[in-house]
Amino acid sequence: MTILAFDIAEINRVIKPEMMAKDSVFYPTTEHVFDGSNYPGGMVLNAEGLTRQQCSEETHFHPDHTKMKAVPKALVIVNDKGFYIHANVKSDMNPIRRGTAVWAKGYNPIVDDNWERSTRNVYSGVLSITIEIKELVEAIKSQQEYLTIDLSERLASGRAA
Repeated sequence: MTILAFDIAEINRVIKPEMMAKDSVFYPTTEHVFDGSNYPGGMVLNAEGLTRQQCSEETHFHPDHTKMKAVPKALVIVNDKGFYIHANVKSDMNPIRRGTAVWAKGYNPIVDDNWERSTRNVYSGVLSITIEIKELVEAIKSQQEYLTIDLSERLASGRAA
């Protein structure tokens, strides 16, 4: 079992202002694009406004995020340089460069000597996992110091891209 722990105070200090800014625009994660509840009528749509069931068998169905009602705010865990969490805010700069990434305890390349080995031991490819805001809110309400994510469970359930 692999548990990632993110300091909630750090999330509030670094990520919350970006998420609350009135001019922030959010990008849809893979999970959002394939979630029917984000589309009018509750069904995922392609560029032509058709559902998977309405497409012919010869047609490759590709969801179109522009057909979504709205893009939900979310947190995203990434492991391209250790494990970090950031908001799904659109930007020309990545979250590390804009200073809006919060590192998981033990996976920070700036302060953790074994971050690279530890990261590879957990997951050797590039990973992106959507964390819905309600998970952070629940951790805050429970007065937890850390937002903890069971990475093993998410990988096993297929809730990772």
